[in-house]
Amino acid sequence: MPSVCLAELKAKYLTEGHDPADRLRVIKSRTSIVEVDGAVAEEAAELKVRHRLHVVDAIVLASSKARGADLVTGDKHFRGILGVVMLLDWRPSALSHRAENGSVPIPSTRGAPCPLSSPRGSVPARPPFRRA
Repeated sequence: MPSVCLAELKAKYLTEGHDPADRLRVIKSRTSIVEVDGAVAEEAAELKVRHRLHVVDAIVLASSKARGADLVTGDKHFRGILGVVMLLDWRPSALSHRAENGSVPIPSTRGAPCPLSSPRGSVPARPPFRRA
């Protein structure tokens, strides 16, 4: 996860009235935090324009691409972008979607400002993902 996501996460927790310290500590202990270099920043600018993304979302996508990883997310604005794996909702309405397309829904990151990355080829054995 790009380091800029920590700012978004902390702001989200503060806005919701939560103490971010413990939550950020857990995230940092379980997530690789990566810095954004010039090449990633330039790629993010191109992705922002090409896919009409917000700057931070474009940075997240560019960071994933730079590391040869798929972007794993539940954020609908990433749908249809190459290299993005969409998480399905775990809501009852999403369960009926399973019967229609055979996908297995799992909890999404909906509401989380920064999606997760997964190295290509490391998708879990069970089929919880659906390509964008």
